[in-house]
Amino acid sequence: MSHIDQQVLALPAEQWASTLDGALADMAGAPINAHKLMAHIPQLLGLDAHVAEDVAAYKSEAQFASAAGRLHGEVPA
Repeated sequence: MSHIDQQVLALPAEQWASTLDGALADMAGAPINAHKLMAHIPQLLGLDAHVAEDVAAYKSEAQFASAAGRLHGEVPA
């Protein structure tokens, strides 16, 4: 194993924060789906709490992209 490989090993699930227990259960042993995880836990995107709640309310990728664009002034409201 190279030096780089040793630095990017996955954190064992036993060491994950308890706030990720739901995501861990949903994975059912499958590899993590980062897009799905961020959709369900928007705080991982670095958004503050009220914006994260608003983003979590969007059900489709298009709705999310539109809202994200408005947040950054890229799409008219």
